[in-house]
Amino acid sequence: MLSDPIISTLEKIIALHDGIAEPASEHTLNVLLTENLASLLSLPEDVTFTTKADVSQSVFVTYHSEVLNKLSDLLSTTGQVSALGIKYDGYLKNTNFDKLLTERFVAQNGLIKFVDAKPEITRYILCSSFSLSPHFREFIG
Repeated sequence: MLSDPIISTLEKIIALHDGIAEPASEHTLNVLLTENLASLLSLPEDVTFTTKADVSQSVFVTYHSEVLNKLSDLLSTTGQVSALGIKYDGYLKNTNFDKLLTERFVAQNGLIKFVDAKPEITRYILCSSFSLSPHFREFIG
């Protein structure tokens, strides 16, 4: 497993878009892009990405680089990022909701990020009942 987060992310995004990515070293990734992806990135189909500036014949990639931004934009069209709203009719605690959420829902090979919880009016039903003893019923008659 790669420890360089940029190279690791590139590898996953390339694979997600039917490209082939193979780590050449800890900071270098050899990639075979699909024709469409290569055209979108304005790169050749056979390219090497690196996070080290001194690697020759490669594309240097950093956070906020043009290549990484273009690849990040592709994630919004593949359905890998989803927003989820939960309507819960029961009682929820005001505190530690984010912890409760991650304990109850497990994303398989993914990440759940808690954004917001809004207080709502909770509806209650008041039920009152009483019973009469058999002796009192006879008395009322």
